[in-house]
Amino acid sequence: MNVEGQARERSAKRPRVVLFVVDGLRADDITGRVMPALSGLAQDGVRCTAARTVLPSVTRAAAASLVTGCLPRRTGVIGNRIWTPEGVLNTGAVREVLTMRSVRGRAVEVPTLGEILAAVGLRVMVVGTGSAGCAYLLHPEVDSAGGAVVMASADPVVGPVLPASLRPLLERDHGAPPSDADVMLSWAVDAASGPLIDRIDPDVLVFWCGEPDETRHAAGLGAAATMLGHIDAELDRLLASVRLRNRSVDAIVTADHGMVALPPGALLGQELFDHLPAALAELVTICVSGAAFALHLAADARPSLRRDLVRWCREQAWADCVYADAEYGVPGVLPMAEAGCDHPLLGPAVLVTVDPYALPVDPHGTVAATHGTLLPDDVGIPLILHGPHIARALTVSRPVGLPDVLPTVLEILGVPLMHEVDGTPILEALAGLPTLAERPYR
Repeated sequence: MNVEGQARERSAKRPRVVLFVVDGLRADDITGRVMPALSGLAQDGVRCTAARTVLPSVTRAAAASLVTGCLPRRTGVIGNRIWTPEGVLNTGAVREVLTMRSVRGRAVEVPTLGEILAAVGLRVMVVGTGSAGCAYLLHPEVDSAGGAVVMASADPVVGPVLPASLRPLLERDHGAPPSDADVMLSWAVDAASGPLIDRIDPDVLVFWCGEPDETRHAAGLGAAATMLGHIDAELDRLLASVRLRNRSVDAIVTADHGMVALPPGALLGQELFDHLPAALAELVTICVSGAAFALHLAADARPSLRRDLVRWCREQAWADCVYADAEYGVPGVLPMAEAGCDHPLLGPAVLVTVDPYALPVDPHGTVAATHGTLLPDDVGIPLILHGPHIARALTVSRPVGLPDVLPTVLEILGVPLMHEVDGTPILEALAGLPTLAERPYR
């Protein structure tokens, strides 16, 4: 058998992992009535009942941690909007993620799943219906590491797919990405299960579903029931299609964060800091990420002003938890390390999460639900594993988190981790999986 034939044989024996992320999915959304397919996976496979996301519990911080196994202190993606020496960047836009790369040399500061697998000749394919920046952050080294990134929210800079050479193939088979959320999800599932997957032959397919996050922000938790049913049907269709290929499929379904309802008219933005003392306001840059606020102080700010900022934040009725980058002697303030956001350069001076029920209200408030708080329905996330290499009908009740997903995926694939990460594999979920030395495809 020639080298190409041997590679195909190893590929056929190696499991394929489908990592399906539902943006803003709560654990209590998964019921037999609303999401029967996902509920069935949870009952038949492994359900982690104490899974948590990272802090702050927002999309792009979670995305970077998911594909690196590291907390924000190491990924450098502290939130949806992050401070850099060049200014505040919105990580939802590919253009600004590219700016982030130009500032520090990498979009994400530690190796991502795509890079780790490329080092052993394997590939990642990402398909995302959320922001293009989020899809790109899941595999930012795609041009050098191989694989593909499909952005259903097509980016004006790079288009709907990377590498750009795949665009004719994508649009020939599926057309341009649609704008309607329902149609976009179906289009993305078509793209993830059509000719492109045969062309790329990924070992890991990462599918990021941008709903029900957007629906819930605008219309509240209860408005997402129809969308949840649609997501469930499309997940089922995706898995059925991928299973038709010549490889076994293990599925991991999770979320980047949960959601919590806001009181009618609740104000949730930089207006919360309108009464910040003038001496501080001139020196503070505020990065808003949902219900979490990262406050960065000018490098030359006096220590007394830093202490004043911490004290002011702690005194606000709407402030739930306040983390600070040093000990300032203010009661009730936690060290930044406990939030996992103590990045040596990009970490904030203060990180504040809000109590959504203590927010000021105004007739002009329009956000119906949010995330970024420390409430259990926000930081708690579903985490379900199912497949031939996954234990059957098992509940894992110990605490696990998003950083544990990457080492678990590598364990399924038989790929050793060659650098330090914050997560650990969920080994009890992989009962019966051969040891690395016993894998027939090694």
